Amino acid sequence: MALGAFILWFGWFGFNAGSALGANGLAAHALMTTALASASAMMSWMLIDVIKDGKPTLVGASTGLVVGLVAITPGAGFVPIWSAIIIGAAVSPICCFTISFLKGKLKIDDALDAFGCHGIGGIQRHYRFTGHGGAGAQRGYKKRVRGTEVDVMMLPKIKFEIVVSSEEWEQKTIAAIQKAAFTGEVGDGKIFSYEIRSAMKIRTRECGYDALN
Repeated sequence: MALGAFILWFGWFGFNAGSALGANGLAAHALMTTALASASAMMSWMLIDVIKDGKPTLVGASTGLVVGLVAITPGAGFVPIWSAIIIGAAVSPICCFTISFLKGKLKIDDALDAFGCHGIGGIQRHYRFTGHGGAGAQRGYKKRVRGTEVDVMMLPKIKFEIVVSSEEWEQKTIAAIQKAAFTGEVGDGKIFSYEIRSAMKIRTRECGYDALN
């Protein structure tokens, strides 16, 4: 059993860290959170065994290892290092309670405790990381920008490209955009002004001002 758990542990590193599709900082972060969460869950389960039975067991340590891997997977590349330890420590008592109490109470036929480990571990990780109504973890948090705390909403941006025929119209267009787009909040956008040397309409091959009609 120990050999199987360690092989699974080793393979899971490739699963989580490999999802970054490159040898980069994201892969390293996922590797670290995976290692810490699984180790934390294993230690947490062993502590539960000591409290319940007076000594840790190989079965308990292996089970805790697996539920830690299950719990950290969706957020491995994004949660802080310290939270990976908390996630691992928290998932073991939840899964252990399900296996020890609910399985017998509800008379669930689960000889290998697959539901108690993967099912409950998966449910709690789904609630923890994706239970935000689709908004995502990046939306609606506060951030300090130039010393001011702002709400970051990650609203979609729209790009406009406007071509004018003279510097006079360039200044009028910039002034109109500034007046219409200004809100005073971070994220109002930017205006880029540059010279267009030439233009050509592909279908008719018209050039210059004729291509803009």
